[in-house]
Amino acid sequence: MNDVPPEVLPVNTGGGRCETVDRLAALADEMEAFLCDQIGRLKIRLPAVANAADAPQARLETLVADFEEQRASWELLRQQEQSRLRQEGAALTEAWLRLEGEQRQLFAERERLRSGVTSTSLAHNRSGGPTTATSHQAEPMNRPQTEAENPTTAAGTTWWQLEQLRLEMQKHARRGAGNRKIK
Repeated sequence: MNDVPPEVLPVNTGGGRCETVDRLAALADEMEAFLCDQIGRLKIRLPAVANAADAPQARLETLVADFEEQRASWELLRQQEQSRLRQEGAALTEAWLRLEGEQRQLFAERERLRSGVTSTSLAHNRSGGPTTATSHQAEPMNRPQTEAENPTTAAGTTWWQLEQLRLEMQKHARRGAGNRKIK
C-alpha cells in the first residue's frame, strides 16, 4: 500500500478517517513483511526437510540391498555346504558298500575254509579214520590260521574299519542336523 500515490489518499480533514486508513495500511505492511519473512524461512528449510524425509527411505533401501546381498551369500554357502555333504555322504556310502563287500568276502572265505575242513574230515571219516568230536575240533586248531581267519588281523581290522565308518556317519549326521536348524 505504500505504492499508492499521495493524491489518491484521502486528505486528513480532522475526522480521523485517514488515521484509520494509515493504521490499516501499516498493519497490512507489517503482515506482508512477516509473511515474506516466513516464506523465505520455509524456502530455506524445505530442502533440508525434504532430504530428512528421504534419508530414512535411502537408509532403508541401503539396508534392504545389504540384506539381499548377504542372503544371496548365505544361500551360496548353504548350497556349497549341501553339495559337500552330499559328496561326503556318497563317499561314506561307497566306503560302506566296499567294506560290506570285503566283509562278505571274508565271511565267504571263512565258510569256504570251514566247509573245506568239514569235507576233509568227512572224507577222513569215510576212509575209516577216527570220528570222535575231539578229532573234528582239533584239526582246525592244529593247522595254521590264514589272515582271514585270524581275529586279531583281518576281522579286527574289519571291525575297526566298520567302527570308524560308523563314527564318521554319526558325525556326518550330526553335522547335517545342525545345518538344517540354521535354515
